[in-house]
Amino acid sequence: MTLPKLTRCSWIKNNRVFHIADSDVALVLYLDVMPFESGKRIPTPKMVEPEKWRLIYHQTGGYLCAHKHIYAMFLEPNARFLPLLSELSSAYLESCISDPPALSAAVQYEAVLGKYNISAERSYCELQEAFYPIDITFAHEMSKTPLPEKLNDLLVPEKNPIPFLSFGPEWKLAILGENCD
Repeated sequence: MTLPKLTRCSWIKNNRVFHIADSDVALVLYLDVMPFESGKRIPTPKMVEPEKWRLIYHQTGGYLCAHKHIYAMFLEPNARFLPLLSELSSAYLESCISDPPALSAAVQYEAVLGKYNISAERSYCELQEAFYPIDITFAHEMSKTPLPEKLNDLLVPEKNPIPFLSFGPEWKLAILGENCD
């Protein structure tokens, strides 16, 4: 099976932007980040294996040209979910679904996920063209990439956590796909 390719997805390392022009559709574990606050770059969390994490800037929402800024680790999907990655990317390309999605789009999306016995019951509000959320409870099931039972074990413990983690991280799961614009 050939998966569609990502467009306009990039990641930042050492203040340089790298574009992932020819990457496969991707399953990612992520934390939302705000890239700038008062003109300063907000620091990313300290991870146990920092080389596996990327600050990703991904264009979404079709012609709306919205952008998601996430700190993410690419996960290798389990084989039974490969058809889902391809189905979502092709079915929703040029849909121009933006955040928040219409109720009808969310219901249709949930039906597609239901065929694979997964859900976006708690995460559907982030549904956009090129950004397909899945409830974090399915991370271990969907990923071949080994993950700790407690996802917070991916973080280096800190006495003074950075601002957006002060209440604890909110781990999320999504499929990144192609955006039509």
